[in-house]
Amino acid sequence: MTPDKPKKSTPHPVDQSGAPQSGASQRSTTRTSPAKHVSNSRGAEKTARLSARNLQGSGHATRQSEIRRVTDTAHWIESDRDEVSTWDDLQQEFRVSLPAFLSSLFVHLILLILLAIISLPVLSPEVLDLTFSVGQDDLPSVDDLLDDSFEVDFSSETSWTESEELVIEPPKVSMPILIKRPDAPLLDPLQELNLKNTLSGRSVEAKQKLLETYGGTAGTETAVEQGLEWLAKNQTRDGTWSLKGPFRDGANLENRSAATAMALLAFLGAGHTHDRGDYQNEVSRGLKALLKRQSFNGDFYQLDGSQSEIPNHHLYTHAQGMIVICELLAMTGDESLREPAQKAIHFAEDAQSAEGGWRYVPGAQSDLSVTGWFVLGLQSGRIAGLEIQPATWEALEGFINAVHCEDKTQFLYRPRETTPRLSMTAEGLLCGQYLGWKRDDAPMKNGVEFLRKHPMDWNDKNYYYWYYAAQALHNIEGDAWQEWNEIMRESIPAHQVSSGRDKGSWSPDGDRYAMSGGGRLYATCLCLLTLEVYYRHLPIYRHSVQ
Repeated sequence: MTPDKPKKSTPHPVDQSGAPQSGASQRSTTRTSPAKHVSNSRGAEKTARLSARNLQGSGHATRQSEIRRVTDTAHWIESDRDEVSTWDDLQQEFRVSLPAFLSSLFVHLILLILLAIISLPVLSPEVLDLTFSVGQDDLPSVDDLLDDSFEVDFSSETSWTESEELVIEPPKVSMPILIKRPDAPLLDPLQELNLKNTLSGRSVEAKQKLLETYGGTAGTETAVEQGLEWLAKNQTRDGTWSLKGPFRDGANLENRSAATAMALLAFLGAGHTHDRGDYQNEVSRGLKALLKRQSFNGDFYQLDGSQSEIPNHHLYTHAQGMIVICELLAMTGDESLREPAQKAIHFAEDAQSAEGGWRYVPGAQSDLSVTGWFVLGLQSGRIAGLEIQPATWEALEGFINAVHCEDKTQFLYRPRETTPRLSMTAEGLLCGQYLGWKRDDAPMKNGVEFLRKHPMDWNDKNYYYWYYAAQALHNIEGDAWQEWNEIMRESIPAHQVSSGRDKGSWSPDGDRYAMSGGGRLYATCLCLLTLEVYYRHLPIYRHSVQ
């Protein structure tokens, strides 16, 4: 309740000298509306008449004086009555003198407005038709994904199903798996499908031909589908994924940005985006969460409230986030992603060290493990048509040469080291392929022969090595790829968890890096990306982006 305001006292009018005015002068300067004049004059006239009657019988002198005063009052009342009468006459004159055409115009104007209102179409709920389609025209923007209604809860570590919201998903398309014997002659799916870039193999039509050509099976695709279902089940309320869990065998350290990027890469590798596929909802929520975690300078590394600083995670995280955004831009053509993708590229270029590669933190030395992820990110940016400075590639090639052993067969982890590593050799060969090394060059042939001597062995588990070796050998094709694939397509699906709450995932047990840093989510994502190699990227020597 608002307190009553105190009534303002109306000061007496003041003349130019500053003295208060009185009597008739005061009344003449204080004007009221005509209606108020009618009411006031009538009351004053009645009072004056009563006063004149009461004065009769009083003393003569006094009576004469009072009569003059009352007479003056009556004259003033009459003047006001004349004024009111004049106002009424003016109103009547205005009404009489109003042109007829203006009255007609006013009436017709009212009629036109009424007719316009009556003629408006009436919407009926009975004609509502919902049409669902998948295509570039239906592509949702990022401004719509960052609506203010999105709730971020970084503390949630429990699985969640959106049962409170109505989610309409397109029907799932059952894709027949065409199996090609490994000894059958290779086809050229690029010529048959006329594919535009190295990411086009992820479409439903292309996947069928590429699985046939490169030896994918119903078992590999079933393993991929079950793995994606496990990831979807373990997405948290805020759209992110967690390295720690809610699943068993989670990592000891948390990094939701990296976990989210890796999970999204697995969905993208199978052709699921925020505008198509069976997991549009999961990818949309994950994309929204990842973009919220990108800094103004393009960096994707962000600490949660309960997360401690992990320096060796910084640039790993950014590189993986950069790959996600660049691939989505290239796959969907969603132009709202161009700015965050370009910012991610610029941050990568600014973080490049003087050695030409990247390591844990921006500008601080280089190692081949981190650099390999940036090569994949830059290649994805090139496919998406983003701006990349030529000097970035030149410095990068200098670093790759610096970690190549003198015999040009294996690769080192860092420059000036003396002991080559198996996983670095696979990663280094893939980097060389994206830098333009030819398939028949001696360094490439030597490296491939070294990988053939170290096939996949589940008793010597190394998810990281398998991920890079599968990509490098798939690009090479031929006998080297077929030998590798014969083991891979049987071994990885056979060790996938087939029942219980962890169905569809892979255990980190026995893998050095999965047990120490990544946990079950890391192991599962790398296995999925490895099994998606048949169509995730087209063989670079058949089709490259210059």
